[in-house]
Amino acid sequence: MATSLLTSLTLMALFVITKSQTYEDCGTATITTSGSNPLPLTLSLARDETNSMVKITISGSSTVWIGASFGQGGGMNGAYGITGEEDGTLTVKERSLQQYGGGSVLTSQATSSSFANGIVTLERPYKIDGMTGYFDFTDLLTCQVDSINFGLANGDQLGFAKHTAKIGFQTFTSSCNCPTPQPTTAEPSAAPTTDPTSDPTDAPLTKAPTTTDQTSDPSKEPSSAPTPAPIAQPSLAPADGYEQCATAELISGIKLNIQRNSDEQMIRIMMAGPNTAWFGYGFGSEVMTGAYGVTVEGADATSFGIRERTLDSSNGPGASLEASGSTSVIADGESMLAILERPYSSTNGGFDFTDFMTCSIDSINIIAAQGSTTTMEFHSKYTPRKTEDPEVLTRLSTCICDDDTSSSTSSTIEPSDGGSANNIFNVFNIVVIVFVSVYSMT
Repeated sequence: MATSLLTSLTLMALFVITKSQTYEDCGTATITTSGSNPLPLTLSLARDETNSMVKITISGSSTVWIGASFGQGGGMNGAYGITGEEDGTLTVKERSLQQYGGGSVLTSQATSSSFANGIVTLERPYKIDGMTGYFDFTDLLTCQVDSINFGLANGDQLGFAKHTAKIGFQTFTSSCNCPTPQPTTAEPSAAPTTDPTSDPTDAPLTKAPTTTDQTSDPSKEPSSAPTPAPIAQPSLAPADGYEQCATAELISGIKLNIQRNSDEQMIRIMMAGPNTAWFGYGFGSEVMTGAYGVTVEGADATSFGIRERTLDSSNGPGASLEASGSTSVIADGESMLAILERPYSSTNGGFDFTDFMTCSIDSINIIAAQGSTTTMEFHSKYTPRKTEDPEVLTRLSTCICDDDTSSSTSSTIEPSDGGSANNIFNVFNIVVIVFVSVYSMT
């Protein structure tokens, strides 16, 4: 009996241990970093729902340090970083990242971590309570959101130093199983009514319905002045509810088009340009610092995406913002069209377009810039600051509001030299619904 009891306890212990170490695979992303020492790096996430634990795995090289960043759009400033590096011995460190200097090392909250054979593993709770700098994985791993932003980087040595290759602003989509909520079934009434009414009223039938007699002498000729049937006026609103409200081209070949959906309080920001380098526009300021920036950038010409920032000329490109809406990038030969659809007023700290879109003001300050590579770095072209006459984006006279009593006049947009960036705008209004359906990256 003692032997049987001991066997039962051993099995129970093994069951508990096995249960505590059960992780469910939540997805993998493999991306090659960009720089002087590019490497293919792989990020994997797994969850232990029972204990609210996440296992983070970064796979790459055993000869250089490797790492990943989470939050802040997957960039560096303010992001939560995990690195596998050599600091006397091979080790794993957690960091609060900054653009310059690598940031500060956090007190590790991992229950387990290792860096061996080019693989970093770290296990920690979804959320680190009472401490700052740690990314909260709760929403992703409990299926409140489908994806998060992340970045990957590596050096050219095992000791941690400035990265020699990186890629940020990538999207990790979870493949975790999410339970389908059970529909709520309304309980039937305890005492349903079966009789329609206790004293129904009978509607009397008409004894002698009225009929119209035909005239005994109908006219053979039609009226000399018949009333014409009314002609239905065509709707001027686009099929998808958006109307064009403003256009600009501060840098040759870098075009901006603004549309709005008044019913949904949504703005569509479209930018067209060549796919050889990053480009973008800034809103709400005549200078870079403090402007709300929307840029098109990527590791190469095949991976362009849209990024939002609060720009800062003294600290790199500025602070990355969480995505405020849905984005898509449509390629057309050597040109591309980038589309951001977001609310007039966003919650990510970006520019509030409400006054401009609701006709409280007629124009806003804008700036523009273009780089020399696909990755956003120092611009090679930009709109210089104009103290006396800064660049502004003015609402078209056809883009009016319900309480706007001014007369609406037709506004003609002059075509440019017929370049490919202009052509892609021309076809956009015809096929936007199809393109957004196919290429939407919400």
